[in-house]
This record gives sequence, structure tokens and C-alpha cells, in this order.
Amino acid sequence: MIRLHGRALQPCLRATVSGSLARHMKSSGLKFLAVVTIGCAVALLAGCASEATALSTTAKPTQKSAILYGRFFIGHQYAIEDQLVLWVQNLETHKQIYIYFDPDQRVYGINVQPGRYQVTGFLGVNRTHAIEGRRTFEPSRFTQKFTAAPGSEIYLGDFYGATTYDGMLAEWRLDSITNNFVGTTEELHQKFPNLIRVPTTTWLQSAAAN
Repeated sequence: MIRLHGRALQPCLRATVSGSLARHMKSSGLKFLAVVTIGCAVALLAGCASEATALSTTAKPTQKSAILYGRFFIGHQYAIEDQLVLWVQNLETHKQIYIYFDPDQRVYGINVQPGRYQVTGFLGVNRTHAIEGRRTFEPSRFTQKFTAAPGSEIYLGDFYGATTYDGMLAEWRLDSITNNFVGTTEELHQKFPNLIRVPTTTWLQSAAAN
């Protein structure tokens, strides 16, 4: 489990990174577990995380783009509307791709420019999309670079996280990442029937092929 902590100090949220990372990955089930604590003191990273546009249910495949998809499950969300964001990078253009965890649309995909990508980490953002903190994943099998070929669908994984707020301390938490390629892909194609015939693979298979 990965955690970001930030204490609300008027007029803004402030925090510093301090703590240790303990991670465990089971390659057979692609289960990912880590713990990160971020304490409070100094001003956070500035900037906003522009939300990647989700595919519409009428989306059709095109050779001009590729699709990244997965399950982005978020648990508790409170009135302050903090949000959890998966952080992916295009390694050729250095564009940052921000995939928001959506309680109303847990399985979905986004269009991206074909190219080389890497799952980099995750962000904690507030309701204005301002970045309150970020955590970069340590190098591992999970962070292998992969290719999103034109007209392809790349499964990133099933991600489970939560946000909490106790009146003083906001927390963004990524609990686990699992490989449910078959089940999530079936659910995606039920929601997006025009994509059923698109070549589909996992990020691990795409990485191994290059």
C-alpha cells in the first residue's frame, strides 16, 4: 500500500516527503504492495493534473492512436473531493498522462498517441486538480517500459485505492495492483462494443515483445 499524507494548513495544503518505502511484488499474480508515508511541513509540488479524457461508449478503433485501459477503483471519497490519479509518461514526447480513479466508471480507457510509455507513479490532487503530492514507483517489473502500437489496446492493471480526510489530515492511498486481464477486458468490451476486435494485450506482454 502506498500512502500520501497532507495536513490542511490555511490557506493551502502543505506537506513534505519523509518516510520509507517497503514493497512486495508477487510476479505470478502481479500483486503490488508498498508503504510510503508522507509527513507535513513544507510547501508541496505546484501544478495541476489535467485529466485524460475517457473514451465514449461509441468510441471506434483508429490507427492514429492507441488505447490504455484498466480498472481504477477508489474507495472512500469525502466532501473535500480529493482524488487519486495514476501517473503514466510518454517516454518519447515526455508528456504526462493522468488517469483519474473514477467511482462512477471504474473500468475505462483513454486514447493516447502511439509510442513508448511507462507507469511512473501516482498523484494526490484536490478538487481543483491541483497536485498535493506525488509518489514515483521504485524500479521494478511493474515499471517496465512498453510500446502502445497504433490501433492497439494495452491493459495497465486493476488498481485499488482510496482517499480519506479526518478534518485535519488528508490521505491518498494506493492499496494494490492486480492482474485481472481477462475479466477487465471483457468488462471493457461490454461497455465499448466497437472495440471488441481491437488487438488487446497487457503492458507486460507489450514490454516483453520489445
